[in-house]
Amino acid sequence: MLQFGGVVDPAADGVALRTASVETEIERRIATLTGEETDGAMYTENRFEVIEQMYRESEITADPNASLAEIRDEYTSSAATDASGAEEKFDALAYAEHLRRLLVDRQPLSDQELSELAAARAANAREAIVTASPELGARIEVVESTTVSRGEGEPVRMQMVLTASTAGVEQ
Repeated sequence: MLQFGGVVDPAADGVALRTASVETEIERRIATLTGEETDGAMYTENRFEVIEQMYRESEITADPNASLAEIRDEYTSSAATDASGAEEKFDALAYAEHLRRLLVDRQPLSDQELSELAAARAANAREAIVTASPELGARIEVVESTTVSRGEGEPVRMQMVLTASTAGVEQ
C-alpha cells in the first residue's frame, strides 16, 4: 500500500495563493471596466487604474490618496534636459508593482485555502500514478495533509509511505 498526503508550506504557498487571488480580482475588474477585449495599451492603463482603486479600497492607510501621492513621488525622478532644466520621469510599472505587492501582503488567506491546495496536490500525485499504472489505483491511499516549512529555494517535499504485505498481512 502506498500512502501519502498533500503537503503545504504556508509561507511560500501563502504568497502564491494571495498573489493569485489579487491577480484574479484585477482581471475581473478590468473585464468589467472594458466589457470586451482591448489592445495592450488600453489594458495597461486599465490595470494601472484598477490597482490604484483596489489600493484605495484596501484600508492599508487611513488616507489612501495621500499615501498614493507619497508612493508616486518615490517612483518619480527628475532628469536633466538641455532646454528646460529638469523633466520628471514617472516609473508607472514599478509604481503599480509596488501597489500590487502591498495588496498581496494584505490579502487574507484562510487555513481552508491551504488545506485545499494540499489536497489538490495529493489528488494530482495519485492521478499521475494511476494514469501511468491503472492497476495501482486500489493500492494507493491518500491520507491527511501536512504542513511543512522549508529553506529558501528548497522544494516542498511530499512524504510517501510504502508498506508491503505477504499473505494478507502488512509489514
